[in-house]
Amino acid sequence: MFVASENDTVYAFDADGGATLWQRSLLGAGETPSDPRGCTQVQPTIGVTATPVIDRGAGPNGALFVVAMSNGGAYHQRLHALDVTTGAELFGGPAEIAATFPVPGGATRTFDPGQYAERAALLLTHGTIYTAWTSHCDNAPYTGWIIAYDEMILAQTAVYNLAPNGTGTGFASAGPAIWMSGGGPAADAAGYIYLLTGNGAFEPTLNAQGFPLLGDYGNSFVKLGSGGTSIGVADYFTMFNEVAESQADQDLGSGCCCRI
Repeated sequence: MFVASENDTVYAFDADGGATLWQRSLLGAGETPSDPRGCTQVQPTIGVTATPVIDRGAGPNGALFVVAMSNGGAYHQRLHALDVTTGAELFGGPAEIAATFPVPGGATRTFDPGQYAERAALLLTHGTIYTAWTSHCDNAPYTGWIIAYDEMILAQTAVYNLAPNGTGTGFASAGPAIWMSGGGPAADAAGYIYLLTGNGAFEPTLNAQGFPLLGDYGNSFVKLGSGGTSIGVADYFTMFNEVAESQADQDLGSGCCCRI
């Protein structure tokens, strides 16, 4: 049995006898788990929040993939791959999570590791680890990041932002964050990814294909297609009253989805 804590420690226990088989701190030298970032949802510290994922065929014994947040004078989000038998770091990890994304019109969004939490469970599909990011409470600014990594070398393969313009402070103009109630995105056999976004920016003005003109998908059920080095929205569903719902801090759903 594997247990990951908000103190940035992962444990492996014998499920029959309860003995500790190994434990591994995910903190770098001189680091501590993050403070709660002015939010009461995860306190007093933030370390590992998202449910890890295991690939029994990766590495010599199988690998457990886990995201950990820490603070060493600057905030860090890192993707670790741990040997399930020994707890040792695999594949040259951990990988520091960083990302940028172009905004329609020429600007660029930069991922701020202190501004986000990895709350939704990790998704592993077709050799890729997908991370999905939420805010600390509704503390703006925040947008809707999906960041993907090759599971065998921990190299970033794709980045997508589901609301690159959603940096405002109001419920209808911020985000949207990807909460999922801790549940993870789902994937089908073809590699499509399914998730829910929280309340936030959405453009009622659509392009010729029926997608939001500026690429903001607040309060939406989203189907993402992945081409290995890119992610894009293949389809989506949004409530007819999305703007009103977001202004009232109401969400389409609390979680998603059934594992396929």
